[in-house]
Amino acid sequence: VKKDDTEAVKWLEAAAEMGHELAINMINNYYDGLRAEMEKRIQQGIMIKGGGINYYISGKTKEAIVMGMAKGTYSKDIVIPGSFVYEGTIYSVTAIGNEAFRGCTSLESVTIPDEVTTIGEAAFYQCSGLKWVSMGYRVKTIGGHAFAYCPDLRAVHCYAREAPYITSSAFSGSYP
Repeated sequence: VKKDDTEAVKWLEAAAEMGHELAINMINNYYDGLRAEMEKRIQQGIMIKGGGINYYISGKTKEAIVMGMAKGTYSKDIVIPGSFVYEGTIYSVTAIGNEAFRGCTSLESVTIPDEVTTIGEAAFYQCSGLKWVSMGYRVKTIGGHAFAYCPDLRAVHCYAREAPYITSSAFSGSYP
């Protein structure tokens, strides 16, 4: 199953709900692949802080992964930049890492730029004050529990040109 084959993934998830072990194994392998890709990208870089946000950056790809708020930085509204300059090099922000903003109760809104293609697992898990999310047009994958248990979440605007792959648990417990 290819990551962009949403019909096959939906079929596999439906089969998994009925307890078919092969489907469950295939779905777990898919998620493991996403997790491994994110971890591989993080291991190839260094961590920096800028504008109140922590990033892992890769000198090879000139990409950055958002890893959360810098210690002591609290904001109600976050606008993640599409790119930034660090030591004379332009880095494109392409992902929000697993658990990046997990439990940030003060967070009320987040704007995710067009450059971001992946929102990691539990990226905004239990952000109890989160009310509004805007995602750019390149989002392809929204990981498991990415916006789960955000009880105040009222609006999610996704401007993706193609429907992103959204895990079945991405918004668990978020809409009343």
